[in-house]
Order: sequence, then C-alpha cells, then structure tokens
Amino acid sequence: MKHRALWNHNRYEVVRAVWKGIMVPGLTFGNAVLCMKSEVQSNLEVRQRSVGRLALGAHGSTPNEGVQGDMGWASFEVREAISKLKFDQRLAEMEETRWAGKVYKYLYMKVLNTKWTNRTRKLRCKYVQVKEGEQNTSVEGEAKETERKLWLERMP
Repeated sequence: MKHRALWNHNRYEVVRAVWKGIMVPGLTFGNAVLCMKSEVQSNLEVRQRSVGRLALGAHGSTPNEGVQGDMGWASFEVREAISKLKFDQRLAEMEETRWAGKVYKYLYMKVLNTKWTNRTRKLRCKYVQVKEGEQNTSVEGEAKETERKLWLERMP
C-alpha cells in the first residue's frame, strides 16, 4: 500500500485504511476493561468525524450523519459496547477456578457497583434488546443494528 500511495492514490482509500488499521486499534486498546470519561469519548468522536471529512473531501459544515453514513464507521461508543459486552459474556462463562471469574462472580453476588459494572449495564440496556423466545444473539450484530436505527432516526 505504501508504494501505491506514493505515486497514485485515492485519498479516501488511504485515509480510511490508516484510520481503521492504525488509529482505531490504538485508541480502543483496552476498551473491554477500561472506562473513559465522556469528554474523552466525545473528543474521539469529533476527531473521527474530522478524519471522515478529510477522506471524503467534505467541508466542515457537512452534517455528522452524512459523514458517518458515507464512511460506514461505528461510533466509539458502539466499539466500547461491543468489546465490554463480549468481555462481560466471557467473564460470565468463565470457570470459577480462575481469578477473573471469581472476582466477576463476587462483584455480582455482593452487588458491588464499580464504574465498569455500571458502564457495562448502561451499554447493555442501550444496545442489547432481549426479546422473548430468542437465545443469545451476536452482541456485535445487535449493537451495530441499534446504532443504525439511531442513525436513521437522526437523519432529516
């Protein structure tokens, strides 16, 4: 990709590849176990939209929903929800012989509310709808579908 970008490149392709391949993994590393402040998360959203505008060649007053729809990127909150809920599911299914499983079960048995448990509970309520008669569905698919519905509601 480096050699192709030097002589003949599509700005959209290059910016999108760098953002998704380098920046997003670096920014979301540890998302499953860490809780970010809301200011940090909103700042990441702003930066992501500005990179999207750069890739699309759009001006600064382009609506956020248009940039998000054209780029097809998930918000950082959805990325956080997916990683936290997958990790929560993994901990719930973990054997009690492992420390992580013991601590997880202890937190829920004693009803100890930490930042992580509160945030995970909030994300589960927002992105995972439990329907009667349905078994476990994909956390990732359900979170992305919920985000798509919210995006459609914000569209004019």
